Amino acid sequence: MPTTTVEDLRIGERVARGCDWLDERIPAWWLKVELVEVDMANPCGCVLGQLYGGWYYNAPIDMDTAVECGFDTSVVRDDGMSLERWRELVDAQFAAMTDEWTRTILERRYGTSR
Repeated sequence: MPTTTVEDLRIGERVARGCDWLDERIPAWWLKVELVEVDMANPCGCVLGQLYGGWYYNAPIDMDTAVECGFDTSVVRDDGMSLERWRELVDAQFAAMTDEWTRTILERRYGTSR
């Protein structure tokens, strides 16, 4: 599911799939995540990183599933895309993912995203 524009992100759908994936593996996972530490661009501060101690090495998930579940970016660099534009898209996607995971966790904890 590679994307090259911010409009193609589908962050909400991907995070919902990530919640389902976590629900099957870690009971009440949303209570175990430190919200102030959530940073989806940080392998130790992302949701999987917090729950598994760093997702690259410890989480039982492959890269395609991680992307589909909103744990990693889906942005790929096309041949004609500048490095700066690619970085801009990656940063924008990680920021949107961080916001959506935070909102979702708050909703699960308190019934609202406050």
